[in-house]
Amino acid sequence: MRVLVFDVIETLLDLQALDPAFQAVFEDGRGVRQQWFQQMLQSALVATVTDAYRDFSVLGRAALEMTAQRHGVHLSAEDQQGILGTIRQLPAHPDAAEGLTRLRDAGFRMAALTNSTAEVAEAQLQHAGLRDFFELALSADMAKRLKPAREAYHMAAQRLGVEPATCA
Repeated sequence: MRVLVFDVIETLLDLQALDPAFQAVFEDGRGVRQQWFQQMLQSALVATVTDAYRDFSVLGRAALEMTAQRHGVHLSAEDQQGILGTIRQLPAHPDAAEGLTRLRDAGFRMAALTNSTAEVAEAQLQHAGLRDFFELALSADMAKRLKPAREAYHMAAQRLGVEPATCA
């Protein structure tokens, strides 16, 4: 297996960078950010299991609204933009570039696969300085099935020109 397909958010990119934006709206910025992300992942899983595809950005906005309601907070358009607008500017985890360099130097082909849209994925990887490590930056949106649906992973393998079983 010489093909590696990486998740992006929280595997390569650090969501802690959103804490100040959450802190500006919620008392417990970090805790609420974690709740929001868990809600977003749960919503993606439900959409996948029920075969009701939704764009990940739509799920992110809905998860933010649900999280705010649970905390009794009314979100203005500016609040939403202040939080969700920073998602394209997440930094890489401190060890990401070093690890990716080692894998590239060892001869691995690498791609990124995220539930975010392709446009957001490209912006995130460029901003974090990681885009050049990846042959492809792929979005599950291209398969109209969010991870963990197998269609997203099969689409990635197809775009890479390999069998799914040959990817890790």
